[in-house]
Amino acid sequence: MTKHGKIPAFTLSEMIVVIAITAVVVAMAYAVLGLVQRQMKGMERNLTEETKLELLEQALWLDFNRYQMISFDPSTDEIRFKTALDSVYYQLREDKVIKYPDTFNIRFPVKTFYLDGKEVTGGIIDAIQLETSLDTVGNRKLFIFKENDAARYMN
Repeated sequence: MTKHGKIPAFTLSEMIVVIAITAVVVAMAYAVLGLVQRQMKGMERNLTEETKLELLEQALWLDFNRYQMISFDPSTDEIRFKTALDSVYYQLREDKVIKYPDTFNIRFPVKTFYLDGKEVTGGIIDAIQLETSLDTVGNRKLFIFKENDAARYMN
């Protein structure tokens, strides 16, 4: 006959302590994971907003330097870019800027238009300053301008 010996094992109280410590470690890991995810979402949101603003700025720079005549209509809040062959419109709505087919969901509560360095309220313009709201991208200012050629002053 074989002799039955004692099997090495943990006691019940030791197992309860291990389970309690494991539960605390897992809870801390979930808490840290939640904090990291929140930070990542915040960074993603900031990057998205910044990218939208940069795309709008790039589109405005291209259009300001591509088109000969630029005008602003305060009754419709539209900036019109025109040449003999083509035209583009920007609608400056309260909470977004629309340029077909693009929509930029950025608020610009402060919009200032210039012609030859003087502030104007409408008509022909050669520069624009847009200021974002604090809740959008942190109060950024865009200043876009074009250099006028001699033909503009001859007419």
